[in-house]
Amino acid sequence: MTRPVGNFGWQVVQLGRLDEARAAAFSGAMALAFAAAFAIGVDAHLRHRRRRREELQRIHGELEQRIAERTADLTAKIAELQRTEAILHETRDAAVQAGKLAVLGQLSAGISHELNQPLAALQTFADNASALLARGRHEEVAENLQMIGELVGRTGRIVRQLKTFARKEAATPQPVSVASAIEHALLLVEPRRRDTAACIEVSQNDSGLQVVAEAGRLEQVLVNLMLNGLDAMHGQPAPRLEITVARSAGQVRLSVRDHGPGIADEVRSHLFEPFYTTKPAGEGLGLGLAISLAIVESYGGTLRTDNAADGGAVFVLTLPAAGDDHAAPDA
Repeated sequence: MTRPVGNFGWQVVQLGRLDEARAAAFSGAMALAFAAAFAIGVDAHLRHRRRRREELQRIHGELEQRIAERTADLTAKIAELQRTEAILHETRDAAVQAGKLAVLGQLSAGISHELNQPLAALQTFADNASALLARGRHEEVAENLQMIGELVGRTGRIVRQLKTFARKEAATPQPVSVASAIEHALLLVEPRRRDTAACIEVSQNDSGLQVVAEAGRLEQVLVNLMLNGLDAMHGQPAPRLEITVARSAGQVRLSVRDHGPGIADEVRSHLFEPFYTTKPAGEGLGLGLAISLAIVESYGGTLRTDNAADGGAVFVLTLPAAGDDHAAPDA
């Protein structure tokens, strides 16, 4: 190994061992090889990252396209579901209205009799008042006029309740008085109750209970349940219908119990199916309970039936109780 020394062209010559020279050369070659491998690895890594970035960009573009297509598809499906839901709501509302008219049709004979009585009495009292007035018996005329006023008020209450019950309501659930709904339902079923000579007992500890519903539709459900109970006791010597109202855990529980023969097991599983009825042909379409169930479930409530331990059927209706937070209508 030589190395120049100074500026006069002198060189220092050093003799070394061959294996050491080979080792030094090998070390240098290894270092160069490692440096070259590192450079190749860095270049390969950069090329790989570039290809990976391009692949990720391609995948990202495909995903965005798929997401856009899926979003458009879901938007179309949502629009279709909304149209279907609107059709279902319209169909349900039409069925509810048809159920009301069917109930009024069943009660028409009794309601007509209920109206004819005060109308006939009005004619009699009016004729008597004219005759008494001609005779100068003014005190008795005043009594007749008072009776006429009471009969007009009674007839007006019946007509108003019929108009309210038959009116088509918008879907605007709001606080409804349970006691008022029961009172109006009892007024509508009074002709049928009188025909069956049944006794209807109402047990309600809190007369101020309210539920989130619609007055007309809640009355429709109660009328259906009461009519079913009265029909189940047809022909019995002392029919009795029991209505119980209680509140528990934010729910109002209303039960309607008859003392009839109860419901057979094979009938109970089909009881809420549309057009299923155990009544003779021409006496029912089998829609009352199906419509009642649809109404109750639309308010987030439940309607079920069971047989009482000592006989008779029990229909249990539960609805969300209305509190201070339901002061305004809840759509």
